[in-house]
Amino acid sequence: MPGVDYVGIARNSTTARLAGFGIVAALSIAFVRLSLIDSHAAVSLAQVIYVLPPFAATVFSGLAAFKSGAASRERRMWAATAVLMGSLFLGEAALSVRTIFLGGQPPTPGMADVFFAIAIFALFVLLVVLAGIGTLPRATRVRVVADTIVLLALLDTLLFAGWVRGLLGAHVDSLAAVIAAVYTVQAATAGGVAFFLWLGNRERPAPRWAFDLGIAFLVYSLGLLLWPAWNVAWVLSESRVAEFTAELAYLVGYGLIATAALQRLVGRKAWEPPAHKLLLERERPWSGLVMSGTVVLAMGILVALTLGSPMDSRRFGVYFSATALAGLGILVRSASASFEGARLRHDALSDPVSGVGNHRSFHDRLGEITAEADRSEATVGLILLDLDAFSTVNTTRGYDAGDDALRAVAVAIQRALRPGDAVFRMSGDEFAVLMAGGDAEATEQSARRLLAAVRTVEAADMPMTASVGVAIYPDDGRDADSLVRSAEAAREWAKCHGKCRIVLANSGVSAALDADERVRLAEEGMRLDLARGLSAAVDAREVGNPYHSRNVAMLAVLLGQRLGMAPDELARLEAAALLHDVGKLALSDEVLRCSSRAAALQRKEIPVLGESFCASIGFSDVAQFVRSHRECWDGSGYPDGLSGDEIPLHSRLLALCGEYDVLTSGRSHRGPLSKGAALQEIDLGLGTRFDPELAEVFISVVGDHGALGWSEPREVAS
Repeated sequence: MPGVDYVGIARNSTTARLAGFGIVAALSIAFVRLSLIDSHAAVSLAQVIYVLPPFAATVFSGLAAFKSGAASRERRMWAATAVLMGSLFLGEAALSVRTIFLGGQPPTPGMADVFFAIAIFALFVLLVVLAGIGTLPRATRVRVVADTIVLLALLDTLLFAGWVRGLLGAHVDSLAAVIAAVYTVQAATAGGVAFFLWLGNRERPAPRWAFDLGIAFLVYSLGLLLWPAWNVAWVLSESRVAEFTAELAYLVGYGLIATAALQRLVGRKAWEPPAHKLLLERERPWSGLVMSGTVVLAMGILVALTLGSPMDSRRFGVYFSATALAGLGILVRSASASFEGARLRHDALSDPVSGVGNHRSFHDRLGEITAEADRSEATVGLILLDLDAFSTVNTTRGYDAGDDALRAVAVAIQRALRPGDAVFRMSGDEFAVLMAGGDAEATEQSARRLLAAVRTVEAADMPMTASVGVAIYPDDGRDADSLVRSAEAAREWAKCHGKCRIVLANSGVSAALDADERVRLAEEGMRLDLARGLSAAVDAREVGNPYHSRNVAMLAVLLGQRLGMAPDELARLEAAALLHDVGKLALSDEVLRCSSRAAALQRKEIPVLGESFCASIGFSDVAQFVRSHRECWDGSGYPDGLSGDEIPLHSRLLALCGEYDVLTSGRSHRGPLSKGAALQEIDLGLGTRFDPELAEVFISVVGDHGALGWSEPREVAS
């Protein structure tokens, strides 16, 4: 970033690091010297020094959490560290106050132990954050946490059996031994935190403060591990030499945590801990066996230690508690493994975006349903839907918007299905529906409901549409593969002959789509996609109706179908309708919206400019239609003053469709008309502006349909 003084930032971070190390060293030396002086004043001052580092670590960690990015793992790491340090500060402060003012050994359990219990929980949360467990699927996350609990129980028991029992000797059944077991759990957890910070430094370039934080937790874990030795010296022999050894490790660990947080505050180098999965969770073929074997071994060791201890001893309670905890972890592990297996099976058969069945589950279900139909001599309906122009959603709005649209389409289709019907997403913009017992009539009715449901979904500011192919088993295919091919042929016919329509499979459709025809239709589809893209650019400049060209194209195709136009002519008509105003791209917004005479004369050049534009981009076959779409039946139009049959048929159709959409969408100088009022205006233009015969057909087509075209909600004039 320009203007950022990176050298200054680096110097500030280094200065904070050196200053922190210096302060920690000074406090450590002062604490040791004061701890060796046998006076109340010295002990009191040592206790004050002792609580300063956890207080600083709490404040700096909290500020570092606020400085980190919102919802980042770094923020969660610093927040857990702040809670940990805050709990430890309150616990240590409670002990220090008692030591200064009352002296002697504090009661167990006491207020400090409450704060230390919170610290244990915060430390475990920090371990979970750094291990990246939260990035795993839910069932895997539960299993990994259960594995971690089992391993911690085993490690705690081994530390207790080897380290604590050796220290306490004959006093192994004292309450101090039980508390020491808790501290070994905390030591193991802090060591895990240090381990994952070390892994993070290895796997991703990290700032120095991340390295210092790992060292800090390592020192802190060593202090926790030394606690039993301090406990032996304090409780059993009342010697103070070993006491400050463990406390010195705490003090240094707290101070280094505060130093790392201070570096993060002074510098600007954020660090997102890498989302490593636990070592045994790495993608290795033997990792699952190793983890399962370790869990079984841990359970065996815990049971053996429990059975080998007297039932009336406290160490039996320690071993039994660890065994029960590990047993609970194993039960949770087994349950989560079952859920994870079910999730994996579901994921293998489900589309991750829409949540419906995927291509594999479609073919599995198709095989089942056709076999059942053979046994019961029933029929099966297959509906294939291909969303029209869906690529424009991804192109104009991004892939996230495209995924949202796919999910909405899947929901709309599911709501329109009969009970027992199943929907699948076959590929990017293709869906399939299987209907058990669906005859031709029922399947066609369902296809119409599905098409209407798809149109309720809006994407890129327009309703979605789909090209639909319908096939019936066994009429249109004697096996699953031939049934799918028949439905695909019908869908392709619908897609390449006007779109937004339903086509029933038959031999004529399948025969027409040979290899050459498919190539030709694919090329025609690409031409129409280009025309749609250009029409969107034109419509974006329209005031009051950003869907004008698309509305005209929809109306023109409906009218062409009523007139019995061949598919090739329908495709040319749709392209001409989409491009009829493309000449506007050559004029400025000021000219398009100005009411002056000069601007009006320039706007009369739009058809000529559109003809040139079409000819230059490969639409020569529709260029004449675009040039003549402003001509009038009586010869009063422009640019050539053509009349009657001199005007190309496609241009006469465009004139009708364009005028109707203008009337129903409104313009800046007047509001939109209702359908009836707009048709009256068309009727008044018979023989003057419009071809009388075509106008009669147009009025009939519009009258037979409901709301036509895309538009935003608005007031309609009568």
